[in-house]
Amino acid sequence: MGVTWIKLSVNMFDDEKIKLIRTMPEGEAITLIWVQLLCLAGKINDGGAVYMGQNLAYTDEMLATILGHPVNTMRAAIQAFEQFKMIEVNTNGMIEIANWEKHQNVEAMEEMRAKDNARQKKVRLRKKIKALGYDPDAPEVPKELPLLEEYVSQLNNVTKQVISCIYTGVHILSIYTYPKHTIQVIHTGKGDHHAGDRASNR
Repeated sequence: MGVTWIKLSVNMFDDEKIKLIRTMPEGEAITLIWVQLLCLAGKINDGGAVYMGQNLAYTDEMLATILGHPVNTMRAAIQAFEQFKMIEVNTNGMIEIANWEKHQNVEAMEEMRAKDNARQKKVRLRKKIKALGYDPDAPEVPKELPLLEEYVSQLNNVTKQVISCIYTGVHILSIYTYPKHTIQVIHTGKGDHHAGDRASNR
């Protein structure tokens, strides 16, 4: 998840590199492109890297279209930024803003990114619970990510044991007690099985 704002120094236009860029042909447009690249890097929120999804590098033509500039102006901007070591372009063509950590609130960005990753992981785990035939909104389902991961792991184990039960003919396969939650798996020996849950009195 990207951030909704980035930091810009009030002294940005006093910077020697910006002053030199502004004297170039299309200098004002190139200066605007620099600010736009910073904003794009903030949206991506990956340490100053600028790329599309799945780490796909932007071409000059793509950036020109997205940022609203002629392709020749975009190429001149990238060349100028490289010359002044304001960006680095790796072998795959991916742009990285130089000294991103120095100019941005990286700790806050990383914290936001970690929270978003945790939120997405919770969504995936809840979908897994539903796919296993249980109610992800049940009150006994943990809210905290570590406990939720453990909970889903145990449900996975129960599911594997149910499959084993079908072939082994065990009558009562397993009873796993999670805090305030009991999962019981029963096999009748007639080819059917049942995996249920109930509230624990513990």
